[in-house]
Amino acid sequence: MTARRALWVLLAGALAVRALYCWGLSPYDRSQPVLDVDNYTHLAQNLRATGRYEYQGQPTALREPLFPLVLAATYTLGGERFDAIWLLHCLLGVVTVWLVFILGRQLFGPFEAWLAAIFAVGYPQFLYYTAYPARETFQTFLFAAALAATLALLRAPSRRNLIASAVAWGALPLTNTVFLPAMFLAGPALWLAGKRLGHERRSWAIGLTVASLALWSLWPLRNALVFGRFVPGMQEGGQHIYVQFVVPNELQGLPEGTVYLANDPISQQASALPPLERDRFYYRAAVDWIIAHPLGFAKVMWDSFVKFWRLYPYPRNYPGGYAKVKWVSLLSDGWLVPLGFLGLFFVGWRRPDTALVNVMMGSVMFVYMVSWATIRYRLPLMPVMVVYAAYAIARLLGKPAPQETK
Repeated sequence: MTARRALWVLLAGALAVRALYCWGLSPYDRSQPVLDVDNYTHLAQNLRATGRYEYQGQPTALREPLFPLVLAATYTLGGERFDAIWLLHCLLGVVTVWLVFILGRQLFGPFEAWLAAIFAVGYPQFLYYTAYPARETFQTFLFAAALAATLALLRAPSRRNLIASAVAWGALPLTNTVFLPAMFLAGPALWLAGKRLGHERRSWAIGLTVASLALWSLWPLRNALVFGRFVPGMQEGGQHIYVQFVVPNELQGLPEGTVYLANDPISQQASALPPLERDRFYYRAAVDWIIAHPLGFAKVMWDSFVKFWRLYPYPRNYPGGYAKVKWVSLLSDGWLVPLGFLGLFFVGWRRPDTALVNVMMGSVMFVYMVSWATIRYRLPLMPVMVVYAAYAIARLLGKPAPQETK
């Protein structure tokens, strides 16, 4: 069997596994209305019904616009049901497995590419979020595509690679604001990586920055026209940053955590403000808190890092039971995450291409550490961690490290 045919077989297996999970093992009942996670379905329904981006009849910046737009298009084609979003996520998941293979081949070689892709086919968290009607699967695909396109642009500059990279980086902060720093860093990182490789990539880096910035700027421009002020992402970013200074990590997102907010003077004052004023108020309060508690902020950052990379989640009321989630996590992330960090240690910062990837990953992780860290949010970084885990296994098996090419 040729390598191309074997890859098609692997991707067909990835599609079959995802379809089996969604339509056979998912905890969600496809006969029921789609679960409205984080108001995405509500926003998509409004888009379909009115053509306007509204929440409860009012213009909003409650969520970044791209995933609700994708969801609205999906529901238009397939109806407002789980089957439509599952089909979309299955296809995106298969493309993500292919991108994991591409990343493994770009960074290391065939062995690492195949091993990483095999891991990605059955990685439980990839499967679980295939059935989950939120943006995790979509933004995981986008981040993997952005990295693969940028590495292609680094090695073989072309208009096609530039467009693919710019569209992916511009689309990411339109999906989740945490990717905004990564979008701004992509061009400089490309230029520096090219410089280290002995290539001049300045014009391509400028083109990447300008094109991705132009795409993303459509959202803050809309917000300026609608609200009369600059809103770069979602309207609750300030609250996400401030809440972690008040609510313990293990209680964030739980009803018990609201008790801390109810007794907090800042949150009491903020609750009486309109959404955008409330967001600014929380941002100012967060900055004031950081200035007043620098050591406390350092501890919050460390605790967020540990929480972000936990090998299993905190006890929660998960569909199917917490014990199952815990053991599935330990049997997957329990070895994959440590191996990923081992691969990152082996790689270090010596190579320009992996350094570029590490900068992009680090920027996303840093924003989550500052704002709101949880295991679910690391999913977009897992394609790279899977590749790094494969690299670690290759080194532990004594395979020679791939030679860096210019």
